[in-house]
Amino acid sequence: PARYHLLIAFLAKKYFDKKCAIVNHSCDLADDRLHEMVSLVYPMIDGITAREPVSHRALQALPGMSPDLVDLAADALFAIGTNPVFDGRQIDERNVIFNRYGGDFLNPAIDLKKPYVCVGGSAQWRFQPRPDYDFVAPIVSLCERLKAFTQVIVVCAEHHERTYLKSAATQAGVAFMDYTNSLASFTETLSNASSYVGGRWHCGI
Repeated sequence: PARYHLLIAFLAKKYFDKKCAIVNHSCDLADDRLHEMVSLVYPMIDGITAREPVSHRALQALPGMSPDLVDLAADALFAIGTNPVFDGRQIDERNVIFNRYGGDFLNPAIDLKKPYVCVGGSAQWRFQPRPDYDFVAPIVSLCERLKAFTQVIVVCAEHHERTYLKSAATQAGVAFMDYTNSLASFTETLSNASSYVGGRWHCGI
């Protein structure tokens, strides 16, 4: 959980006496420094909806937490229907999407009827910028190693990582899917990939 979300929830409940719920939640409590904070804030919340069972179990097991306070509900993404097998029309539309947003960064030889791997970035690039670290080179190296035996599509989830991922896709000579594409396009592209390599939970969910 993001610490600033917990702070806002704490202020809303303790000082402003507001109803407060956390919806569509994923919770990673591996960092011991979070335990004191979440043990204080979560039991105060009026309701929490976890979007996958791992978070649901972790939240229910917190000290002082009432199990009835935590519900389990699928991510809204599952409301989008998807066909696990592309038909010709879908493939043609997807190639148009890649060409439109990928421009010169698209490998024109990509064939979505054949296996491909999606490579993504990390939300950490937004919250913990490191000017001393080259984010691009490892992604380029990864893409080059992957494309030796499969097709690669670099998928960009938000504008914070666009500079890194677009540059990496260009240097590696692989397809690039920008964040400006529709949610449905991302869903179908990811669902048909052989695998996803990246630092985001959403794609795995």
